[in-house]
Amino acid sequence: MFYLDLGVASVVSLDADAVAGAGPSVHEVCVFVARGTFGAPIDLCRVVPDARGGSVTPWGDEADAAVLPDVTVRQVMYPSLDGTMVPMFVAHRADVQPSASTPLILTGYGGFAIAESPVWMPNLAAWCAEGGVYCLAGLRGGYEYGDAWHRAGRRATKQNVFDDFHAAADWLVGEGYTSRELLALHGGSNGGLLMGAAITQRPDLAAAVWCAVPLLDMIRFPQFLIARLWTDEYGDPDVAEEFGWLHAYSPYHHVRDGQRYPAVLFTTAEGDTRVDPCHARKMVARMVDAAAGQDERAVLLWQAARAGHGVGKPASMRIAEGADVLSFFSWQLGLDT
Repeated sequence: MFYLDLGVASVVSLDADAVAGAGPSVHEVCVFVARGTFGAPIDLCRVVPDARGGSVTPWGDEADAAVLPDVTVRQVMYPSLDGTMVPMFVAHRADVQPSASTPLILTGYGGFAIAESPVWMPNLAAWCAEGGVYCLAGLRGGYEYGDAWHRAGRRATKQNVFDDFHAAADWLVGEGYTSRELLALHGGSNGGLLMGAAITQRPDLAAAVWCAVPLLDMIRFPQFLIARLWTDEYGDPDVAEEFGWLHAYSPYHHVRDGQRYPAVLFTTAEGDTRVDPCHARKMVARMVDAAAGQDERAVLLWQAARAGHGVGKPASMRIAEGADVLSFFSWQLGLDT
């Protein structure tokens, strides 16, 4: 018997002869596949091969597909600032034709050799169900095209990640998938750093941003919690050359007085043991002091009292946060709620 988890691309195999020695005879070979896509939560299927190709049947109770939208997903390629072609998933309800009047959420991560792939995302399903578009960019710094792709977005080349993300937003607007006033961005952790760079480097990029559990002060980040472990990914501010890389994009250090920024919702947690909540707190304080037009584009901080970086957060908190975020985007994009 083999178990294949497509979500994490890992395979665990059990030898049929060994299993047979521990119990009843094994009369057939079967495969259990965990399926997970943008349009449906993970379910387990049993695959039994035969001469005609085999059969696939759900294992256990099927999800109620009637409450889920029929989501169309395609992968597109777009050029970054330096001409590098970057992949991006575009998801929307099957009967929606994206246009300049379509609200769109764009996200990305771009770090630590993590590849973005189609996975179940409740916020994506909810947004698409209401007629929106949801996009996931496979930025450099990840592992979409192997180690070279990762190395092209770390340490001295970290700016490539930000350029890739900015180019994704520009391409989506230029190709008519949405418009600036209907574009929202989000990212968390290393993706929160990405949001900080988008806010400070391209304040014109979008109307609203959700910046979750972010790294934002890249000069002092190694002084807090476990962040000293990340100098191999970002660089060490105690090294003169590497200080130069980090200061060049450190979001906290590039907030400008009188600049009009997008509306931003910063979220963090008192119990975060990975990224200290001081990053979000001090960034909010700086932006509230500096940003123009806050009566129209709010700068907000939401801090959870009993939560961490996100891993292991109970379903009730994830649901509440998702509802708050989508409400924030709907409010700032001027959508009916």
